[in-house]
Amino acid sequence: MAELEFVATTRQENVQDQLAYLTDEASMPTADDLSLRLLRHHSSAVRHQKFHGVDIVAVQVEGSQ
Repeated sequence: MAELEFVATTRQENVQDQLAYLTDEASMPTADDLSLRLLRHHSSAVRHQKFHGVDIVAVQVEGSQ
């Protein structure tokens, strides 16, 4: 397992919330939600926190066995 933590800039709402509201519909993803779909597919956990106006995103990825 690997956990990455990085600073993110978003113009929208919380990344963690965006992943929760992302649907699994079969339609072609837009450029705006393609990266979110990839993140949701490859990560086992995503945590988004805001400290003094700075977005911190922690992503956990499980290895294959």
